[in-house]
Amino acid sequence: MRSLTAVTRSILTIHESNSHVQAFFVYGIALHIAEHQCRYGLVINNGDEIIKLSQSVIQLPAMYL
Repeated sequence: MRSLTAVTRSILTIHESNSHVQAFFVYGIALHIAEHQCRYGLVINNGDEIIKLSQSVIQLPAMYL
């Protein structure tokens, strides 16, 4: 399992342009991903583009579904 420090460090590198996700939300998702030993997690929202919000969290706009 990734350490809390590694998760926190990855949150600090959040890509902010065209993202409708706030940092604390990504932090919670990243902690959940680390706790359950997943490779990545998806955030489906009304963003404008597919971007990597952190090392393990990817934003996927609903218009791509």
